[in-house]
This record gives sequence, structure tokens and C-alpha cells, in this order.
Amino acid sequence: MPTRADYRPPACDAGEVALWFDLDARETRVRAECSFRRNPAAAPGEPLVLHWRDMEIASLTVDGVAQAVGGRSGELAVVPRGETLTVSAEVVLDPAANTSLQGLYPAGAALVTHCEPEGFRRIIPFPDRPDVLVRMTATLAGSRADFPVLLSNGEREAEGAAPGGRHWVRWRDPVPKPCYLFALAAGPFETIEDRHVTRSGRTIALAAHVLNGPAERARFALDCLRSVMAWEERRLGREYDLDTYNIAVFSPLAFHAMENKGLNFFDESVGLVDPETATDLDRLGVEINVAHEYLHHWTGNRVPCRDWFELCLKEGLTTLRHQLYAEERHGPAMRLWPLRVFRTQQLPEDLGPSARPARPPEYAEPFNLYTPTAYIKSAEIFRMISELTGAEGFARGLNRFLDACDGRPARIEDALREIGAGAGVDLGGFLAWFETPGALAVAAEPLAEDVLGRPGMAVRRAGGAGDSRPLPLGRMDPDVEQVDAEVGEQTRIGGVPVLHGRSAELRWPADGRAAPMLFDGVSAPVILRERRGDAALAAAMTGGGDPCRRWDASQQLATRAIAAVLAGAAAEDAAHGLAGALGEVLARAADDPAMAAELIALPEPRALLEPLDFPDPEALHAAWSAVRGALGGMLDGALQRARAAVPAPPPDSHGPAAIGARALGNAALELWLAGGGAAAEAAARAQFAAAQSPNQEVAALRMLTRTHGGPDPALAETARRRWERRPALLRRWFEIQALRPAADTAETVRTLLRDPAFDAGDVAQARSLCSAFFVHNLRGFHDSGGGGYALLGEVLRDLDARNPVVAAWLLRSTDLGNWRRFAGPRGEAMRALLDGLAGACSAALADIVGRFLE
Repeated sequence: MPTRADYRPPACDAGEVALWFDLDARETRVRAECSFRRNPAAAPGEPLVLHWRDMEIASLTVDGVAQAVGGRSGELAVVPRGETLTVSAEVVLDPAANTSLQGLYPAGAALVTHCEPEGFRRIIPFPDRPDVLVRMTATLAGSRADFPVLLSNGEREAEGAAPGGRHWVRWRDPVPKPCYLFALAAGPFETIEDRHVTRSGRTIALAAHVLNGPAERARFALDCLRSVMAWEERRLGREYDLDTYNIAVFSPLAFHAMENKGLNFFDESVGLVDPETATDLDRLGVEINVAHEYLHHWTGNRVPCRDWFELCLKEGLTTLRHQLYAEERHGPAMRLWPLRVFRTQQLPEDLGPSARPARPPEYAEPFNLYTPTAYIKSAEIFRMISELTGAEGFARGLNRFLDACDGRPARIEDALREIGAGAGVDLGGFLAWFETPGALAVAAEPLAEDVLGRPGMAVRRAGGAGDSRPLPLGRMDPDVEQVDAEVGEQTRIGGVPVLHGRSAELRWPADGRAAPMLFDGVSAPVILRERRGDAALAAAMTGGGDPCRRWDASQQLATRAIAAVLAGAAAEDAAHGLAGALGEVLARAADDPAMAAELIALPEPRALLEPLDFPDPEALHAAWSAVRGALGGMLDGALQRARAAVPAPPPDSHGPAAIGARALGNAALELWLAGGGAAAEAAARAQFAAAQSPNQEVAALRMLTRTHGGPDPALAETARRRWERRPALLRRWFEIQALRPAADTAETVRTLLRDPAFDAGDVAQARSLCSAFFVHNLRGFHDSGGGGYALLGEVLRDLDARNPVVAAWLLRSTDLGNWRRFAGPRGEAMRALLDGLAGACSAALADIVGRFLE
């Protein structure tokens, strides 16, 4: 098992690589000429280790000496004798037999590659690690009929015809990069072109290549690409470094998207927008994914991570940057998207046996590092730093980091040192955030007045005494005094009080002001437990200010109402205070429809498991439904008035205002529908029947399916017939059926998995259906009959045989890691499922099973 402590600089850290591909679906021949430069930082005698997997090696020479190798997978350690080392290889690959979605594999009629994290060793024998940076030239040759488009990284350097109806193209990327950023796509792609003019006046040629046309569906992705390129130029003054930028869109893809240098890959689900089928969420998904992969150009490509332990560096910084871009484009409500993912996906990971530091000390399977902790929690840590240092200070610091580490592998320490120096603060202590596992809980409670008559608040962190994570408490008035109980003095960064010990007191003048709001303006990835009454929460929710704190107040009020119903209270009584606050929000919904839509949405049942100490899932869903129903009834008129005050925009309007208006209309209709009134159901059915856009269709079917056990079968069948020739909507149809909160949904999903229109080999479709039921349908998956657990076992075994990485992702995403916290037969059934998988599955899946059973 690789450990971070065992890291040794590679024997060679740079070089030149020339590749020649003779492409064929059953027999692709690859020839490689590699020249490496000795690394002066390497220890004497440190070998260069070549890795290869699933290939036939026709020849392999090192410094001209033939090497004896056996087997289709293996490694060879070679000690450089001089300042350079050359490796020549010729291998034979069988792409058609490769179902791993790593290395060179078929995607429909095309051949494509995926190399992150360790897929390049499936192409040639190579030191497959991210701290070896090489310049690459790739010559692709193949049948013009089968592979009319030949794409790789960098700039097209030359091309020509070859005998037998063949042709070739040579691509050169002049910028050194890790081998995991190599990319190849060859096949009958349809192409559209565009251009971007940088702030300095350079013209960059943009092109989108779509395997399953029409390519015009990628026009929106190119628009998003131009937008984010311009945004980074404004924010950091950094332009793209080459004259050509390509994207290719195809399925299947191991990840939703991949940031290969100068040739980004996107799955069809996040790369294409068809006006006839795309919802607002689809468009936002494309925009965010395109932004993320482009922004990797600096945070990940030009400045790569030293090893896979540092994955949180490139993914955390890039995730934060795409979030900031989206918030600037769409408004403050967009901040709540990642916050919701943090609450529903990352926190459960931190609170269970899968809890690992953002930068772990070890790993068994590198694909299992790609978790919400690496992306979402790391982004929240960097956001905390960015808010602490201010937008300008963070931009200065980030630019300093990128300049200092351009072209060399970096670590978290490098980022903290350089960002801090650029912003003028010491961020060294924040390394603890990346190295400490688990969630940080913070309790706040009022204190009696001190001898000066000043009111106060006690702030305490839970957890072990060794937790040294510095905790910014939020932007507060300068006369709010923080007394750290252990440090004994005020500690501030940029005017923000920072807690270093286990507890502190906050004191402020007795002038009638409200108590300071923790984490206002400086968010922190923590669980906040505060003793504020319902009236104070309602005031925070309905007032202005930090959208995160407003949303958090709404979630706390809703959680309290649902907890009261679980304890035996009537739903109307439990939800009375929340209804009053929501009424105020709805009365002013036209001021910010997107924010209002977020505030009136209750937390999803799965997000309530931990705060409510893992109650019976069926009882939890019933309490959640009862509170929604009570709110829908009490707010009947307010919900209708809000919908009337913000009418639906034209279907072809897709700006932020239109997206917010549609979000509010659908959220209000869904809450009204939960009230059980005939008028609300009629309105939802009318919206589906007369829908002028997929937004209205999909939202109506979804809310009808999730409310009161789902619509009648006739409506579901109508939607199926309407959408069956529109693949994107048909994928939504499968997903929505799996969300039906009923005892027999497991059998419905089993039937869907056998449906002729369901393609288990389409990773995006498989993820969509499986996550809808096994992750997001608390009532259906955890039904006391055990059908959900049995089905999960079947699905995991099937996926593991074809794609272990997807199987490991699915298990990690479920609640099985918390099997000990589910009482009685449920916990026993989960344990039995894990025991049945142990010892009879792939290494990737076994890694997750082992963690869950620890």
C-alpha cells in the first residue's frame, strides 16, 4: 500500500516522449521513444520504475539494451547510468477487449483514452506517476473510413495520406505534463469550430468534436468555454498558453469529464445541450463541468500535484474556482449548491468509517481517492482561506503560487506558503485542515454577562484534544473581543477572530446589538450546533446577509420540526414557526426567486440521518412527508401568490433570472402539491401535459413521483412514450422512477435494469439510475423488507465484474458505511451484505468493503 511517508523523488523527472499509434479496434500497435533527464533531487541509485498493464510487449529496450520481460502486466526498475536514460518500446493493445475505461478503449465507433490516475501504463511501459513531466509528440495513423478524425494534445503539427485508404496526423504539446494528461480520440467525430480572443489580442482556435452528432449540440459548451476563459483572464490575468483548444464529447467515460491538456473530454451527459431535451440543471451541469476542466489548465495541468496524495490540491482549488465562477455568473444562490453537496455527501463520509483526511497518509486503490472529501471538503477549506484573505489577497496569493510552481509538481504546503505570502498572512496552521480526518463540530451557547455587563457567547470545538485546525469564526465588529481559553489573547487574521484552542469566549459591548453570527462572511466546513431559539433562526432566515447562514437557519428550523414529529408532535404544530418564516420568504420571493426557491426546500431525508441520530428510515421519511404536507397546506395561498408574482419565463430564456424564476415556480408547486390538495395535483398534471419545455415536464413528473407514493402508472407510461426517442430525457425517466418513495421500488429498479432501453455499459446512465435509488431514495432503499439491500448486492457484483471503479464508487456513496448505526435487522442485513462481498470482489471494491467493516 503506497504511503505518503515513503515518497522518494523519481530517478528521472523530465523528458521527451514520441508516440506512434497504428490504430485498430482489435490490434493497435504503439511505438514509443522516450528520453528522460536524470533528477538531481533523486537519491543515488534510485531506479526509474516502468509500469505496464494488459499489453503484449513486442520489444523493450533501455539505453539500447533489450530487456527480457514476461507477462502482460508488470514493472521494470532501471537505474540511470548517466544524465539521460532512453526507453524504446513497441507494444500491441486490444482496445475492444478493454472494459476498464482506462488506457485505450472503445467508445462506440471511436477509440479513446483515459489515463488518470494510472491509465497510461495501459498504453506503453512508463514511469506512471504525476511528478514525471514530459513533452509529448503523438502521431496517430488509421483507416480514414474508421477514424476520419484523429485528435491528441497540443497543436496539430503535420498530417498526410497513407496507402490503403489510411491517413495520419501528428500532434505536439510543447508544455511538459504528467502522463495522466495524455489524450487520444479517433473516430467519426462531427466538428464545430469557434474562437476566443484573449485580453492581449491572441486568437485561440476552439473546436468541439462530437461522436454522436449533431455537433451543434456542443455549441453551448463552446460558449461556456469562451466565458470561463475570459473570466480567468479577468480574475487572474492568465491566458491559455496554446493556439488550439479542443474538446471531445462521447460516452462512456470513466469520469464525467477529464482535463487532458488542450483536449478536454466530456461525457455526453455533461457536454451536450439539445434545446428539445435540456433542462436548466442540464445546462448548469455543462457550464460547471466545462469551467472545471478548463480551470484545471493552471491548477492541475501547468501546476500538477506531486503524487496522488496531493489530489486534494488540484481538485480542491479547481472546484473552488469553478464555484466562484458559477456564483459570479448566476448569483449568491449558487453558493448553496456546493454547500448542499457538502452536507449530503461529504459530511456522511466524514462521520462514518470512510473518514479520511483530504490528504490521506496511505491508499490502497488510487481511484478510491476521488471522493467528496478530495473535491468538496478541500474546496471548502480553500474557500475558507479565500474569504479570510479577501478576494484580492487570495488572487495575489494564488498567482504567486502558480508562478512559483509553474512546471513543477506541488504540494499543499507550497500552496499555503505562497498564497499566504501573497495575501500577507501566515497560513501554515491551515495544513491541519488537510491532514485531520473527520468532521469538526462546533458548539455555541450564550454566556451570562461579565463584570463589565457585556453579553457573551461560548464557542467550543468537539473532538479530540489533538485537533489543531485553526477556526475562523466569521466577520465581526472590531469591538467584539475574543478570549481564547488556552491561548489567552485575541487572534485575528484579516480582522477575523480565529479560534486556535478548544474553546473561547466572545464578548461585545452591552449596547443592545444582536449576538454576532458565527461564520458570517467566512464559511468553515464544520457542523455548527448552536442554542438559538426558533425566533432567532426565523429572523436569520428572513433577514438579509450571508446566504449560507440564511439557508442554514432554514435547514435548522426544518430539522427541528421533523424531529418534533418523530417525537410524537402533530405536524401542524411542529411546522408552525417554520411556516411563518417561509410565508415571509414567499411574500418577498420576487426580490430573489433563486434564493427563495432554496429557502423553501426542506433538507432531503438522507441529510437528516446524522443530525437526528439515525432514526428508523421509514419513520423519518414519514415525518419528513408530514412536515412537507403541513407546510403545503398552511402556505397554500402564499405559494400560489409567489408563483403568480414570478411568472414562468419564455422556454427559450436561459439567463440567471429565468433559471431562478423556473426554480421558484417548481419549488413552490412541489411544496403546494405536498399539501395534498386537488388543485395542486391538477396544477402539476397540467404543467406536465402542457409543458412548453423539458424544464416543466421533468419537474412535474419528478414532483408527482416523489409525493404521495408517485403518480398513477398511466402518467409514467405517457412520459415514457413521450421521451423514449430522446435519450437525455429517457435517462431522466429512469432516474425519476427510481426515486419513488415506496416499499416496492426495489423491484421497479430491478425491472428497469433489465429494460432494453437501459445500457449498463453507459457509465452516466448507470450512475444516474443507481444513485437515484441506492443513495437518494431513503424510503425505498431502506425498506424494512430488505429488497433494497439485496438488489444492491446484485448490482455491485455485476458492476464489479465489468467496471470495478464504478462499483467502488457506488458502494462508497451509500449508507452502508454506517451499518452499525442502523438498529436491528437493517444493520444486520447491511453487515451481511458487506461480509458477502469481502474476499470475493475486485481490489477497488475490497478497499471500500474493508473500510466499512473496520
